[in-house]
Amino acid sequence: MDIENLKRTKSSLKSYLQENGYSQAYTKVLLHEIDRLISDSHFVEADSYESYYETHVVPIYKNSATLSSKRGMLGRIKSLDLYGVMPSKGHPSFLLNKGCSCQFSPEFNCFIDTCRTEWKGRSLAASTIDSRIGVLIKFFAYLTRAGIATFKNICEQDIRSYFFDGTSVIRGYDVVKIIRLSILDYLSVSHNTSCKFIFSFLPQIRKRHKIYPYLRDEEKQRIDSLLEAPGSFNLSKRDLAIFTLIYYTGIRRGDLVKLEVHDIDWDKDLILIKQGKTRKVNMLPLLPIVGNYILEYVEHERPDTESPYLFLSTNRIPNKLSGGTIYDIVEKVLSCAGVRVEGGRKGPHLLRHNLSMSLLRSGTSTPLISEILGHYSPNSVDAYLESDEKSLKKCALSVGDYPIGKEVFEVCRL
Repeated sequence: MDIENLKRTKSSLKSYLQENGYSQAYTKVLLHEIDRLISDSHFVEADSYESYYETHVVPIYKNSATLSSKRGMLGRIKSLDLYGVMPSKGHPSFLLNKGCSCQFSPEFNCFIDTCRTEWKGRSLAASTIDSRIGVLIKFFAYLTRAGIATFKNICEQDIRSYFFDGTSVIRGYDVVKIIRLSILDYLSVSHNTSCKFIFSFLPQIRKRHKIYPYLRDEEKQRIDSLLEAPGSFNLSKRDLAIFTLIYYTGIRRGDLVKLEVHDIDWDKDLILIKQGKTRKVNMLPLLPIVGNYILEYVEHERPDTESPYLFLSTNRIPNKLSGGTIYDIVEKVLSCAGVRVEGGRKGPHLLRHNLSMSLLRSGTSTPLISEILGHYSPNSVDAYLESDEKSLKKCALSVGDYPIGKEVFEVCRL
């Protein structure tokens, strides 16, 4: 194994983890594992991460949970080392497959590198690039295990068996879409057209629409009551400020943890949100209730530190919050309000979906909703329209308008 590249990427990995709110414990464990691999002679002599796992990890650790953890950690390090894919909370790391030992051919590696360079040149979000690269890695790993090293050797059955196991679909619409987009992007900058014919092999898989959860009217009333009189609950000013900000703006938690003190314009009552997913800067009005809670936190509870970040941890040395902490804060406030105490989705995305639904019902145009929430396209709002039960019921047709003869029901009983 070439450990020099692993040494070089270690420093950039540490900076990435710190900037993206990963905990000190996780950062320490991951960096320690990289140091251990670099100093392990067995790893240096191994021909792949997979062979090292099978010959020098499996024989040592017998506990299945420990093996799973080790396998996942090696998978994350491999993705970083060989493909430059940083860990992503939004998109899980690509774990090693047991018994799989493969290196991609120069043609497949060239395809991945070309796509990555093209996407970076377009300034796509890092999480989007990592997600797409992950799909390509899995796709080419499957082909490599099947003994295929070039595009010209791919046949229709190879592609079909990647998406179907003979009885059901095992990979969906999004995978087809990413592979199709990747081929288009590759062809736009490369003179090698040998992959063009794959278009005709890709299956037509129907896109499944999500039914997004949102807050019921009685749940919103409970939340409003809590925010009007939070004194009887054991909630910090920071937690109330964070919850209120998400509740009224729909800000993504990844963008929230990166908010800085100077992003609040108190004179103009505006809040500047740098959206990591779209790389756009959004300026939203700072509502009085949101501004009041933030001001309470800044003046009475925020640690006296030079950190530029608005919301900080309560550790001995205050740090930027992690996405997981934001989730826990939202869940805690909802529980105090008596919302979803018996289960159901409770995270920040519930509040985000709820804001979108509220804006739709108030007659706000879909382009404006997309701008507020930071979507790539106004079409992203369509999924919320399909989740709005109240509006859908208004569109329903009464069966009474279409009388059905008794003989139909008699047939149904047979």
